[in-house]
Amino acid sequence: MASRPKIFCIEGDWGFGFDDTLSVRSYLDLVVNLGHASAAIHRTAATRQEFEYYLDQWLRRKPQTYPLAFLASHGDSGAIHLGNEEITLDELAEIIGPRRAEGRVFHFGACSVMRLDAKSLKDFCARTGAAAIVGYTEDVDWLDAAACDLMILPMLCDMTQNNPRFDGRTVKGVMQQFAAKHAGFVEDLGLTIATPTWNSRGANVAKA
Repeated sequence: MASRPKIFCIEGDWGFGFDDTLSVRSYLDLVVNLGHASAAIHRTAATRQEFEYYLDQWLRRKPQTYPLAFLASHGDSGAIHLGNEEITLDELAEIIGPRRAEGRVFHFGACSVMRLDAKSLKDFCARTGAAAIVGYTEDVDWLDAAACDLMILPMLCDMTQNNPRFDGRTVKGVMQQFAAKHAGFVEDLGLTIATPTWNSRGANVAKA
């Protein structure tokens, strides 16, 4: 049996005040404690430089061990926010480099990042080699997104464990199962999945 994967997470500064301790770390630990992942490697990044450094460290690891990146931050249409800085998906593809994310999955825990045309989302996967990207098209409530993330992450972990050579077709099947079971979350948050050859969002995830 394949070993359990490790989740890699970069979390941005939520900007809710100096004393704020809000973090996705607590539910990453829950995913590990429930047995879906062997570890959750969590880093925080408030600047582009920090983000690029940690992303590069992850990409240097074997994808069989670190297949899943969870990027949690504020977001906007086609971009993630780190403090006052913005990184678009096009820029992120440049940072990653050609085919360097071969066989990996990115889950964006951020508002509206996937609010792009289907071609742009599929191009990101094709350029970087990513098996799939997952995220939301809507401006999501933090708690609603956390609840959805907490259901998606275990499924993605289980998928990579059971299919060490998984590809976009595997992701499509798993996410269609999720959409059929949790249609309310999918529709309300605009859950969107893209692979190099396939894209679907909202209620259409379960139907494509």
